[in-house]
Amino acid sequence: LTAQIAPGIDMTISSPGYQFRYDAVNDWLELNTASGPTADTITLSFSQNIEGLQLPTGGYDFGVEHMSSTSTAISGVTGDFYADGANEARPGISSASGGPFWSGLTSTNSISFQHNRAAATDGAQFLPVGLSLEGGASSCPTDRSDAPVSGTTYGEAQHTLDAALQLGPAIDYDAASIANADASGDGVDDDAVSTFGDLTTVSSSYSLTVTATNTSASAATLYGWIDFDGNGACDTDEFTSASVPGGTSGGSIALSWPALPSDLTGAASFVRLRLTTDSLAAGDAATLASDGEVEDYALQIMEAAVFNVTKQVDVWDPQSLGLHATPGNYVVYTIEVTNTGGDEMDADSLLIIDRLPDEITFHNGDIDSTFGPKTEAVIMSTTATNLTPLTVSTDVAFSNAGSKPADFSACTYTPAAGDDPAISYLCINPKGTMEGGDPDPVLTLQFRALIK
Repeated sequence: LTAQIAPGIDMTISSPGYQFRYDAVNDWLELNTASGPTADTITLSFSQNIEGLQLPTGGYDFGVEHMSSTSTAISGVTGDFYADGANEARPGISSASGGPFWSGLTSTNSISFQHNRAAATDGAQFLPVGLSLEGGASSCPTDRSDAPVSGTTYGEAQHTLDAALQLGPAIDYDAASIANADASGDGVDDDAVSTFGDLTTVSSSYSLTVTATNTSASAATLYGWIDFDGNGACDTDEFTSASVPGGTSGGSIALSWPALPSDLTGAASFVRLRLTTDSLAAGDAATLASDGEVEDYALQIMEAAVFNVTKQVDVWDPQSLGLHATPGNYVVYTIEVTNTGGDEMDADSLLIIDRLPDEITFHNGDIDSTFGPKTEAVIMSTTATNLTPLTVSTDVAFSNAGSKPADFSACTYTPAAGDDPAISYLCINPKGTMEGGDPDPVLTLQFRALIK
């Protein structure tokens, strides 16, 4: 005998020696004790794990009466049970009030117990064996969001579970709120996204690959919110969606935010994903959906390294002779790189490729000749604490190509000593990193060139 105890969840009662009937007056299933063995094992099988099903306040949703007095345990279940003189067992509660349905389930989809006809001291021929709705209808198994609700306005999203709709390979029922500070309340069941790409304050777009299942005949939609500005809310300009066609099983769904808001803020943030056949709007991040699943994730929005680069040229006049920028004289080029962003750059990632004007010739020699202490052709100074001193032999390279080299390894020209007119590009790759924050760190590079 099979009965639906909640939308999408069937309970099947099997017992070779007994017959059952449905009592429409009391809305419960009854066991015929007038025939059959004195004692028999009864097994209840469920189409889904029912651990999260809620009992109504003031009554029982499911109970077992007249269990064997010598075998009061119910296989597959742990926890407290209400019992009276007729050897009754009630799931997960110790008195006649509402509570979680079989909150102590140890098996994913079945329980069993031994019924004892000899214990039927009340003389009833048909005894209730389950699906008693004395206190009102039960609430359906629910999946809940776990992003923090304290100190935010994310709110709690809830979905009535449906076996046809699922995010990732795992899902469970949440009998009560699981929200916490880092969105970890659902544990390993938040499994629809395996990798989050970097999201920084200078990102212009963002996307996720989400594993989703929709084996129903209806189209479903994957909805997503990311708190880009870190204000503790799922704002309407942080919303996107993607279709999940019927018949999808473990599909990889691309969920994209093609144009990010301008107020991206480097902070700890959160992602909310909702899969349902319901139609949700941008303001529906915390509503009750009739089916599907919700998953929340913590996501760090990172500050970015933002470089401002300037270049200036000055006449090289070490003896203060009043020289001018005329052919035959030298000039000194000064390149300044400033990190105006809030984050440090990746180590060794700064690359400067400078195109030399046709009117000048790079001087591959002592930048200040005999008029100063420097001995290299390119010199560096910096206020950044994590940049290492420039090693010209490994950090400076040259190119004589007619177009810009693709990277530092493409700068392969070996320059001649002194003024070398064949050099067209100067390539510089300082080692270390430039931190972010105030005051903005500055890197200064200088070299000398001859005016043709």
